[in-house]
Amino acid sequence: MCSRFRPVADISLLNALYGTFQLLNYEYNPNLAPTDYAPIIRSDGQALRIAMMHFGLIPSWAKDKKIASSLINARSETVAEKPAFKKAYEKRRCVIPVQGFYEWTDENGKKIPYMVHRLDNGIMSLAGIWEYAEIGEEKIHSFSIITGEPSKFTSEVHDRCPIILKDPHGWISEGGAGYFQPPNDNELQITRKNSAMNRSSMKDIRLIDAPEIENNRLF
Repeated sequence: MCSRFRPVADISLLNALYGTFQLLNYEYNPNLAPTDYAPIIRSDGQALRIAMMHFGLIPSWAKDKKIASSLINARSETVAEKPAFKKAYEKRRCVIPVQGFYEWTDENGKKIPYMVHRLDNGIMSLAGIWEYAEIGEEKIHSFSIITGEPSKFTSEVHDRCPIILKDPHGWISEGGAGYFQPPNDNELQITRKNSAMNRSSMKDIRLIDAPEIENNRLF
């Protein structure tokens, strides 16, 4: 499961990579969790656009936002079949641009966070799907990250891995199971983070990236 990730802070980098040509101010959140909003890339039918969307997909037929907590990820093996994902997979594919995603391991009874990221710290394009729903008077655009089999390297931190796209434009325009490949281990690095980020409320990137010190205290 991919439940938290680090989005891209500088929107101009998204414009350069995806050709979106947009200005967007948003509150950067380096420890983005379900129900938070993140910038994603989608098509408006004519061009690619940046949109702020709710992490955790809410199907158009949903009556309650709580369903999103169980729909943050879609399995690549079943995304084309599951009722909650099928229509979005066919018509509303998107890309989630990230600097990295987080996973946890259990080490001596402690949850230790790691970030999977590119060796060059460049942007990774994760495969996703999005939906639009109206819950009461609230109109919500939401997304889910598609996960697949891990590579040998990423299996060290989890038995699933987000689909990292080589061709994000192709994924949005045509889709298909051909995009569901394990990542290239030669391009990735796994870096330990500070356990202060185990709390989803921790948004200070300086603490998240700080080295772990005895007794988990930072000085």
